[in-house]
Amino acid sequence: MGSVVSYKIESGTPNYVVELINSLSVVVDTHIHENGGTYEFEGVEDDTYSIKVTDGLGVEDIVSNIVVFCTTTTTTTTTTTTTTIPPVYFWITRDKNGIVERSSNGGATWEDKSIPPGIIIPGINGLTLIDMRFVGQTGYYLAKYTTGGFASVAQLFKTVDGGDTWVNLPTTLNALSSVAAASLLTLYVLDANTMWIGTTLSQTLVYRSINGGTTFSSFIKLASMFLNKYEFETPTIAYAINQSPIIGGSVPVAKSTFGGFALVATPAVISSAYDITLSGNTVIVAGGTTILKSTNAGVTWLDPINIPEPNFFTFGIKIISSTVIIATGISGDGLNNKVARSIDGGLSWIVTTLPITPLSGNVQSLVNSKTMEFPNSTNGVIMLSNGTLTNAWYTVDGGLNWNVSSTTLGSNARSIATAKNPIV
Repeated sequence: MGSVVSYKIESGTPNYVVELINSLSVVVDTHIHENGGTYEFEGVEDDTYSIKVTDGLGVEDIVSNIVVFCTTTTTTTTTTTTTTIPPVYFWITRDKNGIVERSSNGGATWEDKSIPPGIIIPGINGLTLIDMRFVGQTGYYLAKYTTGGFASVAQLFKTVDGGDTWVNLPTTLNALSSVAAASLLTLYVLDANTMWIGTTLSQTLVYRSINGGTTFSSFIKLASMFLNKYEFETPTIAYAINQSPIIGGSVPVAKSTFGGFALVATPAVISSAYDITLSGNTVIVAGGTTILKSTNAGVTWLDPINIPEPNFFTFGIKIISSTVIIATGISGDGLNNKVARSIDGGLSWIVTTLPITPLSGNVQSLVNSKTMEFPNSTNGVIMLSNGTLTNAWYTVDGGLNWNVSSTTLGSNARSIATAKNPIV
C-alpha cells in the first residue's frame, strides 16, 4: 500500500515545485502548488528520501534523510517533515517624509511600510532622510527637519517588526551640544542596540548609541573625513571611508581596532571612496574609475584588481563569496546603468546593462553608497533611480541573472537596506 509523507510550505514566493527524490537521486513524484500549506505524497515505497522545494524565485530548500518503512502490508507509516523557504527582506526609502517600501521575497515585489505621518515632525521643508539601516527586523530611520529659525533637528525612528510599526524615539542626540543635524551623514547598525553615525567634513565628531538610540555619546573623529560609510568586520574591527578626500579630506580609508574608536589612516590612495566591502582580511574600496584591494586588512593596497570595463564609474562594490564580487555603476558616457560580476577576485568581469524601465535618459543616483545590498551569496537588489522613477533589480543566483521588480516604485529613492545579521 505504501506510506504517506507529509510536508509543509510555510513561506516563499509561489509557485512551488516539490520533488520527492529517492536514495538513487531519482525524482519519483512531483507536486506543484500555488499556495503554501500542508500537502502529502501518497503510496511512497520503503526507502530513504529527500524533498526538494523550489519557489517562484528559484530559491531552493532540501530536507534529507526521510526514512519510509512499512512494517506490514496493511499498516501505513506516516513520516512528517516541515520544509521552510525563509523570506528575504529588503527596504527602499525615498528622500522625504518617511516613505519606506519593503520586499519580503528578495526584491520581486514591494509593499508600503512608511512611517506614519502622525509621528513625524515635518518642519518647514518636510522630513529629509539621512540614512536607514536594519539588523534582522529591527530598523532605524535617521532623518532631519528644518525649524522656522532654519536650524536642523535630527529625528530617529525605530521599528522592531520590519516596518509594520514605527516609533519616534525620544533620543538625546539633539541634546548634545556638539550635534549639528545638517552634518549627520551616515548610519551603521551593529546589532539591535548599537549604532554609529558618521558626519561631514566640517564636523570633527561622530556619535554612538549602545541602547537602541535612546542616548548618544560623541567621540573625536579622525580629522578631515567626509565619513560617508562605516563597515564592521567584527565588533572591534571597523573601517570608515571618505567620499570626498580630494576636496580637502586627507584620509580616504581609515581603520579602527577598538570598535569604531580611534580611527587611523590606512595607506589607501583614491580620489573618491564611495563604497567598501569586507571579508576577513580582504578589503575592497571603490569609487569612480578606481577600485582598490587589500588582502592584509588594509596594511597595503597593492593586490591586483581591475575596473570592470574602460571608464566604468563604480558606485557600489560587494564581496558575496570567497570568489565572487559584484560591482555596480554607470558607463563612462553616463548613459547606461551597469552591473559587473567577477569570479576571480576582480581580475576579470562580465558586465551587464540594467535600464531604468520605462527607458529614460537619466541613470541611477548615488547617495552615500547605498545603492546595492546582498544579505547572502545568492540574493541581491540594486536600486536605480533617476529622480522620477525607481527600479529595483533583483537576483536569486548571485548576480548571474537580474530581473526588474514588478512593483512600480516612486521617485527619488535614496537608500536601500537589507536584514543583516548582527555583528557579534
